[in-house]
Amino acid sequence: MPMVQGGHHFAPAAIVTFTASAQNGADNLTSATFSSQALGAADPTRQIVVVVGAIPQAGDRVVSSLTVGGTSMSEIHTNQTAYSFASLWSCEKATGTSGDVVINFSGTMGQSVDCAVYALYNAATSEYAKTKAASGAPASLATTISIPAEGVCISHAQHNDDPTRSTSWTNLTERYDVLYDTHSTSSGASDAFATAQTDRVITATFSSAPDAAGMVTVSWAKA
Repeated sequence: MPMVQGGHHFAPAAIVTFTASAQNGADNLTSATFSSQALGAADPTRQIVVVVGAIPQAGDRVVSSLTVGGTSMSEIHTNQTAYSFASLWSCEKATGTSGDVVINFSGTMGQSVDCAVYALYNAATSEYAKTKAASGAPASLATTISIPAEGVCISHAQHNDDPTRSTSWTNLTERYDVLYDTHSTSSGASDAFATAQTDRVITATFSSAPDAAGMVTVSWAKA
């Protein structure tokens, strides 16, 4: 809600808070439920952002529906290849501090599904900018994105074939780096920015080169 000072209205800066990550390492999933995920503090301005990562059986697999705490979410941006999948969804959700994340896919995901959850406060309900990057056997992935003053940014990198591989981030603060099962790893980063960032280069660097990797990055202005 805008603050009033000296008769003028001032919109507070946007805030991004990482709240949870979870994984299911099973093969051939057509849906996945991650129970009782933390959603952050309830607030009239809160939006929930869920990032879905997976290793698909084919490049045409998509998320067909996603809910958090029973509230339907809308797709913001997806990076889809034959060997890595990253998709970012959001919804407005003012109440509740935890809830189930329920993901349904259009077809069978070959190996592993994971999710990460963020809470946004005082942010615009439409994204400011979005980018993606993908490559086979990359040492790193990089993308360029602009972020407005007092805005926020979230990025996610998904890569396959080695559960011991780690990810390090440049120009965004790492929030999770999950090594699981024998097929896939995922990592995410986020930050809020007091000043405008024009063409900021966000880089995810891998400790070894995967068979394939994908990255999705989104920024928001303050409301």
